[in-house]
Amino acid sequence: LGDKNLKLKELGLKWNRIDSFGGNAIAESLCTNTELKMFDISWNKIGKPNTMKKILVGDIGKAWGNMMANNRTLIHMDMGHN
Repeated sequence: LGDKNLKLKELGLKWNRIDSFGGNAIAESLCTNTELKMFDISWNKIGKPNTMKKILVGDIGKAWGNMMANNRTLIHMDMGHN
């Protein structure tokens, strides 16, 4: 998602069991994405702390907050039921 050559405009990743570790990686890559307009990552497990990989709830929010502060192209994002 952070690749400058990626021309993806919409991405749906709902119901994929993405955990907090995967969610943080997605959030970090979206910081530099300049093409994506619509993103649906609803119905995953992003908001649940991942004890296996030692990611805490505060770290989850920080990654998504940085993404929202830095991404200037995303128009709609659905993160419901996480």
